[in-house]
Formats: sequence, C-alpha cells, structure tokens
Amino acid sequence: MTPTLRLDRVGVRRRGRVILNDVSMECQRGTVTSIHGANGAGKSTLLGVATGLMEPSWGTVQNRSTSASYLPERFNPPSGMNVATYMKWVAGTRGLQRRARDRAVSTALNSLGFTGPWGPLRLLSKGNLQRVGIASALIGATGLIVLDEPFTGIDAAGTDLATRAIDEARAMGSTLLVVHHGAVPFAASQSLWLEEGKLTPRAPTRYVIHALTNDSLPALPDTTMVMPASMGHAVINSASDTVEATLRAILSAGWVVEGVERE
Repeated sequence: MTPTLRLDRVGVRRRGRVILNDVSMECQRGTVTSIHGANGAGKSTLLGVATGLMEPSWGTVQNRSTSASYLPERFNPPSGMNVATYMKWVAGTRGLQRRARDRAVSTALNSLGFTGPWGPLRLLSKGNLQRVGIASALIGATGLIVLDEPFTGIDAAGTDLATRAIDEARAMGSTLLVVHHGAVPFAASQSLWLEEGKLTPRAPTRYVIHALTNDSLPALPDTTMVMPASMGHAVINSASDTVEATLRAILSAGWVVEGVERE
C-alpha cells in the first residue's frame, strides 16, 4: 500500500540549531499516528514539514498532500467572522456543494458538543473555539488531517466526542497525524516520540522526581505515578513529554523538589 505521507531522513536546521535530525516515518491511509515529545522537541516543526508549510533542510518528503487539513496548536481564525460563515467557507474550500454545507456544518459542530453562540468567533469560550477548530479541520477532509494539540481547552466530555470524531475520520479513510501530551485518548495506529530531534517508535524517557510533600494533592498528568517514599517524601515518575507539567503541578501545590534524574 502506498503511504499517504512518507518522510525519509528529514532534517530541519534553524539559526544553526538542528530541530529535526534524520526523521523517517510513514503514515498510511485510514490510520492515526500520534506524536509525543516534550516542549521544544520539534513536534510543531514536524507537522509543518508534513503539511508543506515548512520545507526540510535535508531529506525527502514523498506523497505529501497538496491540500492537507491542519489545526495548529494556537487556532486563530478571523475573529470578526461568525461561526456559520467561517465553517461554510472552510467546507467550500474542501469541495462541499453549497446546498450540503449547512447540514455538514451543523453535523460537525453538534458532534463535538458545540454549544454556541453562533455569532462572532471572538465571543466564543476557549472550549467552544477549540471545538470549531477541530470541526474545521475535519469537515470535508478526505486526505491528510494534521491536529496539533486538539484537546487543549476542552473538558473530558469534549475530549470523548473529539476522540470519536477522529476515529470516524480514520474509518472514512483519512490519514491523521496528531500531536498530544500525556496518555493518548484515542486508538493510535502507531505512537512515535520525538527526543533531541530524533523520532522513535518507543516509550519516552522517564524522569524520577524526589519531592518533599504536604497535605495538598497536585493535579498531575495521567501518565505520572506518585510513590510515597517516607513520611513527607514522595518519588514521582513522569514521562519526558509531561515532566514539565508535572513539575509545575508539584510546585503549585507547595511541594519542594529535591532532585530530578533520568530513570
């Protein structure tokens, strides 16, 4: 089967810094590939290469779609447009006939739990704006769909609905490339990790954090494990892509970090 997207030893160098280093991967039609990595690992750069928004410094990109659908990490649509106008415009760019757009827009937004208002985009809450972003990436898309942190700003119920929409797009034959922090809430066909510019099909490096605790319980990422070591002490085990969030949560709870080391 010819892959929808193939990267062969792709590298990206910016201002003397190597961001991606000999990255190779294939994404097949009807699959979901999840990309993980710590902040600054190069995930958004990888998505830029995949969508054609950025050209690699070396290596080759094959079978890249000329009409990839892309939800950036910071979804920033024209704030003066209203929701329906924006979504119908997106649907039109994907080839949906005018008569089919109203129903397609309503179906896409309702399936994600969008609660309105249907007025200007600037009036939407962060969660509903993100729902519009996901819907705009999925509506009418038939080739490569690239989603950068699609679950940011939406609650657990919204995440479940978005996960269902992603799976439906996969079942319809689309190829999805999704960046996500923490535990994957959807069924990924392959999970890849970016560390130090390298892409590997393995679990990320884990870190062990030693901390002095108090009575507060920090809100830790799903993939983080806390093991009481002794009275007032804890050992926290965190994956590399969530260690920064883990440290912020620990410090916000008033815990004192004594040390951090690789597992």
